[in-house]
Amino acid sequence: MATLSAEFRFRDVYNPRVIGALGDRLKAAAPTFARDAFVEDACRDLDALGMNERVSQIADALERHLPADFAAAAAILRAAQEPPQSEPGKTDWDAFIVLPQCAFVSRRGRGDVPLALAMLREFTRRLSAEGDLRTFFEVDFERTWATLQRWCEDPDPHVRRLVSEGTRPRLPMAGRIERFVRDPSPVLGLLERLRDDPSEYVRRSVANNLNDISKDHPDAVLDVLERWSENAPAPRHSLVRHAARTLLKAGNSRALALFGLQPAALDVTLTVETPRPAIGGEVVYVATLRSTASEPQRLHLDYVVDFVKARGERRPKVFKWTERTIAPGESLTLRRSQHLRPTSGRTLYPGEHGLWLQVNGQRMGAATFEVV
Repeated sequence: MATLSAEFRFRDVYNPRVIGALGDRLKAAAPTFARDAFVEDACRDLDALGMNERVSQIADALERHLPADFAAAAAILRAAQEPPQSEPGKTDWDAFIVLPQCAFVSRRGRGDVPLALAMLREFTRRLSAEGDLRTFFEVDFERTWATLQRWCEDPDPHVRRLVSEGTRPRLPMAGRIERFVRDPSPVLGLLERLRDDPSEYVRRSVANNLNDISKDHPDAVLDVLERWSENAPAPRHSLVRHAARTLLKAGNSRALALFGLQPAALDVTLTVETPRPAIGGEVVYVATLRSTASEPQRLHLDYVVDFVKARGERRPKVFKWTERTIAPGESLTLRRSQHLRPTSGRTLYPGEHGLWLQVNGQRMGAATFEVV
């Protein structure tokens, strides 16, 4: 599948062709492997299954058809792998077949943690393994943590990224790590070692981890970001900015000050050009900002949509927009559109939605539009 669409949904990365190709590689690695029976098990009622259900079913099939001895099964899986990714962060949809294999390791590898972690290291070089790495914090925290310390120096950026991504307290689709939600200090120590990693792929993961932590421990993260900002090279400055995004959206005064942003002195007018957009369409609006300050102002602009929810209540969502500098007395006119297409994380409902700007953490201007 070249790209995702209405016809090719995310769950369709697990399809008979990809599952059959894995069966072929397993058969080549172990001639006694029951390739056809594995593929039949893994593909059973596939059209009725969602993404996670498909991952689980393929992992179930691996458990039934690989040797019961974990070391023997791991040897077959290792031999069946395609070459590692050469370009960090590249999306290869066929590589998602790695995730059921990671699930197999997190199920069957608990009695041999060193081998299980070695397998996850191999898998993350092909796609990712952070979701199943988290299992081993509960199985054997000390040994897993010692492994992560070594991986900070691994020559492969995919493995170094596994350190930062696998320790995110609030990793999307993987649940929370409660011990790190309560006390992120061990994670902060790892991130310190990775802050100036030569790979942007790794540094962006470090920023995402800090952003997670900031939702529960904003002052601890700001302490880190303020220290990291001192004489920071450009790549680290970009990391700090990305890590602070939730704090900036929330209008945190320390975060704003970190980037030289002060409360804005502006007159703001917000006009909606499409007051009755349909679900699937877009709302278009124009913001006019006039400076009332006597000095130039740096502006960090977000916009906020107050979405109508299933029971009629409204819930705001902050979207990043732009940054500008405005001179005393100057006026800026900015035009923007917001798509109103349903997503996997948001269902749209008819009704009156709110809209406003957020400038340097302050809400300014207000408008409404009616989704029909």
